[in-house]
Amino acid sequence: MAIAKIINQFIAPVISKTLAPTGFSRDADGSWRRVTGNVLGCVEVQRRLDDSSFCINLGSHFDFLPINAGSSAPSNLRALREPQCELRTRLIRDGHDTWWSHPEDADEISQLLSTRGLDFLNSCLDIRASLGAIAPEDIDGDTAIALTAHITSGRRRLLLARVHEHLGNYEWAMQIAESTLAQNPRSGVKVQLQRLRDRLRHLP
Repeated sequence: MAIAKIINQFIAPVISKTLAPTGFSRDADGSWRRVTGNVLGCVEVQRRLDDSSFCINLGSHFDFLPINAGSSAPSNLRALREPQCELRTRLIRDGHDTWWSHPEDADEISQLLSTRGLDFLNSCLDIRASLGAIAPEDIDGDTAIALTAHITSGRRRLLLARVHEHLGNYEWAMQIAESTLAQNPRSGVKVQLQRLRDRLRHLP
């Protein structure tokens, strides 16, 4: 059976059933989205290029963040796709990259999505307790890396500085900005951190 048919007939209905009680709905582009306050949760099915299998990608984004690290433009959460989310992960079993290809995989996907998948997506809802709890001395620690596995070290530091600025943790935001700038990060990250540092310096 073709992968597209498996996804449409067996996988998509199970994903909808699993996610619906938590506020997700499927949009016209085939993604499942949930906007809770200023937080987007997104789930997408990605087909392999040779159409032999598929995986499940998860993303989360906040409305005070730009769509990418090098932009100052505000985000429109409802227009974002999973690859544009700042926090991203993939639904996996046993710590290994997981691709599925059979109708019978629907039960396992539902089980993983209702546990590991929603654990990740729901943890992003309380930014103060997740990213906002990461102190400057812990920005390269296991928790920070686990939450930001799909982005570079420089972008992780920019993200955490922006989060702390948003939450009013100005001292932590400044510490992260200055320590990262001292490492001469890539130009896009560097420009954004310099702007953040300048904003903090001009606070009353």
